[in-house]
Amino acid sequence: MKKSSVITILVIFILPIALYFFFKVPSESNISVAYDGANKPKVLQFSSAMCYDCKRLEKEITLLRQEYSSKIIFRKYNASTRTSQVNELISKYNINVVPTLIFLDKNGNFVRKTEGYVTQSQLRSYLNQLIQ
Repeated sequence: MKKSSVITILVIFILPIALYFFFKVPSESNISVAYDGANKPKVLQFSSAMCYDCKRLEKEITLLRQEYSSKIIFRKYNASTRTSQVNELISKYNINVVPTLIFLDKNGNFVRKTEGYVTQSQLRSYLNQLIQ
């Protein structure tokens, strides 16, 4: 095999593959839930746009999010979109119903799971327990 043939093969086939893996942006499934604010507890909210209780719960969480934003990270996931990250989280936390809230401590450990509508007073109690 000629030297030029080897170089051609490297440039055409191997170099693009090597560059792909070198510059690859992490996929959604590789992004940790705790990618920011690692020292803060997290609340993962799974909902759907067509869900009445999800809309009611969103109002409660919006009010509390402002109050707890410096202490807790809130993440909202649309369970209807079914991206790879959402699928991974749904599987990991065995989510069968929306709305569902997953409470994680500052180390990312599971603390509590709620399914269905939760009142503002219940949410406040859960959030206060989470930050203690």
